Amino acid sequence: MPAASISQAAGHPTFDVALVASYAVAGLLSQGLLQTLTPDTMPAIHDVPETYWPRSPAGDLIGAPIYFSLYGIAYNTDLASAADFRSWNNLLDAKFQGQIPLNRPTMLAAYDLTLFSHLNGGDDDNVEPGYAFIKKLAAHAPSVYSSMSLFESELARGEVTAAPFYSAEIALQKRLGAPTLGFTVPHEGGLMLSYLLVVPEGAPHPEQALTFMNWMMQPQAQLKLATDSGVWPMNAHLTLPAALSAELGGSVTDMMAHNYYPDWNIIGAHLAERTHHIEDLIQSGK
Repeated sequence: MPAASISQAAGHPTFDVALVASYAVAGLLSQGLLQTLTPDTMPAIHDVPETYWPRSPAGDLIGAPIYFSLYGIAYNTDLASAADFRSWNNLLDAKFQGQIPLNRPTMLAAYDLTLFSHLNGGDDDNVEPGYAFIKKLAAHAPSVYSSMSLFESELARGEVTAAPFYSAEIALQKRLGAPTLGFTVPHEGGLMLSYLLVVPEGAPHPEQALTFMNWMMQPQAQLKLATDSGVWPMNAHLTLPAALSAELGGSVTDMMAHNYYPDWNIIGAHLAERTHHIEDLIQSGK
C-alpha cells in the first residue's frame, strides 16, 4: 500500500516516487506529505487532458497521472452475461439475490458511493442517493469480500455471480487463463479510477523522480503499461494498436468521454466519515 508507506515515512522516505490511487491523495496532502509540482517540470503532462491533472485544493499540481482503470461489473460468464448488466440497477434484480458480494467499506466509500450518487441524482458532495443504493445492495449481498484475490477466486469458481470491480484486474486474470471471467460497463457509464506517481515530502532524489515521472507519461511508456497490464493510458494522443483496443474495449478518448471522473479531493477529504457510515449501514442491514 504505497500511500500507507508515505504516511509511515512521515517526511523521511527512503524512496523517491510512489504510485497511489487518486482518492488517497487528499489525506496525504492534509498531512503535508507530498511535494507540489508544476507543469513546467513535467512537460509530458500536456498530453493528458487538463481535466485529469491532479491538483491540490489550492490548485497546485501534485502528481503525474499515468493510467486509469474502469470500475464496472465483473461477472462469471457461466452464470451471467453482459446483457444481464445493461444497467447498474440490474445489480438489484431478484435473480441475483445472495450472489453479489460487497467491496470493503473503504472502497465502497471511495468508489461505489461516488458512482451510485452520481447515477442517482447526487454528486460528489451529496452522496445520500449513493447510500440508499448501497443499502439496497447490502440487503441481499452474501458477504463483504476482504481482498481482490478472494473475490476473483470466488467469481472464477462460480461461488458468486458478479460485483462492481476493476477492469484491469479482470483483464489480467483473463490473460492468465481465467476462462469464466467477464467484465462490462453498464450503459450509464462506469467510474474512471486514475493512478498517480507522486513525490513524497523529503524524497532523497526529487529531480530524478521528476525525470522518471515525465518519462512515464510519454507514448512509449504509456503503451508499455497498457500492453503489459491491461490499463488505460492517460496520454490522450496515444492511439492503441487495434488488437489492444479491441481487448480493452475501445479508444482512450472514448473511455474518457463515456465514464465519470469525480473530484477526488472531495472524495478523499470525506473518506473516513463515509467509510464509517457505510460500516454502520452494512452492519444494520445484516
